[in-house]
Amino acid sequence: GFYALIYEGGEARRITSLDAREEAPAAFHPNIFCYDEDSSCLEGPCDCPGSSDPARQFAWGDVVASGLSVGVPGVVRGVERLLKEKGTWSLAQAVAPAVKIAREGFPISHHHRFRVEYSLDRLALNDAASALYLNASRTGPKY
Repeated sequence: GFYALIYEGGEARRITSLDAREEAPAAFHPNIFCYDEDSSCLEGPCDCPGSSDPARQFAWGDVVASGLSVGVPGVVRGVERLLKEKGTWSLAQAVAPAVKIAREGFPISHHHRFRVEYSLDRLALNDAASALYLNASRTGPKY
């Protein structure tokens, strides 16, 4: 998420805030994580009978590794708005260091390597994640 608290001194002497936290995807609804045998809860609201029964709920790993639990990021829009309203840099100037790192890469830490190795099974389920992190056979890290 992204939140900014801006103090303007001088004669203005005011505090403003900007909340640009992530939002749920447009297709999200209150019963999205309920499980039923015909998967009707995945397509829209339903009664989700037995949703308090653990046997009728999605497993934590299935929810986390799916698109169901993804929030739509608000960081870039928040930074863009902050720069436009209060900044002296353009968005391109502000993100230039991140663009450089994205293009050229960076050395990963031991912790990052461990997290990739720990998540091999889940990463292998997604073509984009596999291309980024896994070897051609999807059996180990790319590095």
